[in-house]
Amino acid sequence: MFDFALCLARIRQLTEERPHSAAPLELLKRALSFQGRQTGGRLKPEDFLSPRGRKTLKETFIQALTALEGFPPPVSTQVPGVRIAFRRADVMARFLKATLAEETGYLLRKAREKNLNLSLLNLLGFLVLPALLVGEGPSKGTLRTNRCPCCGSRPQFGLNSSEEGRRYLFCPACYLRWPVRRDFCPLCGQEHQDTNYLFAQETPTVRAHLCPQEEKTYFKIIEARELEADSLALVEDLAILEFDLALEKKGLKRWARGLLWPP
Repeated sequence: MFDFALCLARIRQLTEERPHSAAPLELLKRALSFQGRQTGGRLKPEDFLSPRGRKTLKETFIQALTALEGFPPPVSTQVPGVRIAFRRADVMARFLKATLAEETGYLLRKAREKNLNLSLLNLLGFLVLPALLVGEGPSKGTLRTNRCPCCGSRPQFGLNSSEEGRRYLFCPACYLRWPVRRDFCPLCGQEHQDTNYLFAQETPTVRAHLCPQEEKTYFKIIEARELEADSLALVEDLAILEFDLALEKKGLKRWARGLLWPP
């Protein structure tokens, strides 16, 4: 189970240790504070427009927009426009499904039509989806998929866990983690040994997974065996953005950035 309280405590610690990462960590703190307070019905994407789904969607969106009002500008100043754009449950459902499917064309059109910031829509998706969906995956065995078995999203990163020496892939939309073999490549979706790694000099427990079939693309792997809980990997990922920025300067693109990242 995802541990919100532990993540918030780690964010407070890292904000003092790494002041250059304070801004993204503050966004994550506000998002996790909101998500951790949410209770009630949980949905799967196909249930969004069921009678229960419509009710849950509306309630969650209203609460998320209220939370956004507490964010610093320019996020808070755009909340009235977002309220108008997302008044109907069918529009909410279409937006969330487009976010899950990474339909950037739809999201860009939505932003232009309603005069909204695309990064704000990205943030809205990050707030709502984990509060709405709780992923349930296999407790035993391993899977051979590079898409979340609960909601279909791309995993944000992989983590080498202390639990049975497994590697897990982590979904940014429903916070599900699912086990894969160590030789499973999340980029091409195959099991092979032709893997190269680039390591972060500042943080040796973080590496970029490279695949010969997916040129100019990398997948982030976090060594979670030193962490108190696997949930903390979400915080660690955002706290070491300098590694991602350095890789981008080398011409590498991250395969899945996660919903909190700018598009």
